[in-house]
Amino acid sequence: VDIDFAPKKESSTPGFLKRLFGKAEPAPAAPSAQESALEKIDQYVRRNSLSARVYETKAGLRVLFTDDTYSPTSTEARYAFEALGADPLYVRLCGRQNSFRARVSPKPWRCGYVANPPVSWPFAGENEEKQFAAWLEEYEKAARDYATCKFLKSVGGNRVHRDIGAVQELHDELCRVNTTLELA
Repeated sequence: VDIDFAPKKESSTPGFLKRLFGKAEPAPAAPSAQESALEKIDQYVRRNSLSARVYETKAGLRVLFTDDTYSPTSTEARYAFEALGADPLYVRLCGRQNSFRARVSPKPWRCGYVANPPVSWPFAGENEEKQFAAWLEEYEKAARDYATCKFLKSVGGNRVHRDIGAVQELHDELCRVNTTLELA
């Protein structure tokens, strides 16, 4: 499940009020979007006796359920998407492609490489294939200093279905989840 948070907005109101009325008592801190989402995940996983791994992404959280295999179009998946506040685009892609999707490499613009690939697959010929290969080489140089997500915690125990373990290990390796690299 991909959960995205709205970008934080800076408000000028506290500064204005502070200048207008002097130093005010600070308001109690509200839980962050991440804290609220983690609480939802904990409750959902425990209530349904599931096991999951939770990762931080540049824009939110990723939840990988490890206790069983699921169909992206199943009632269970739809319920999890809704209960956890999944990104609507992610939900649509999973349904249309009948697979769960997880980006394992950083988005180009998040690692300082603003250009998108100059051509699309399938390539129209050898020239387009060479253009893409050159773009990919530059992108990989830009992306090597970034991680796609970071492992935060396991929830609901460590049950891992026999078909999930290898996928989770490959995901973690490709995303560089156990590094100190900056997220992109």
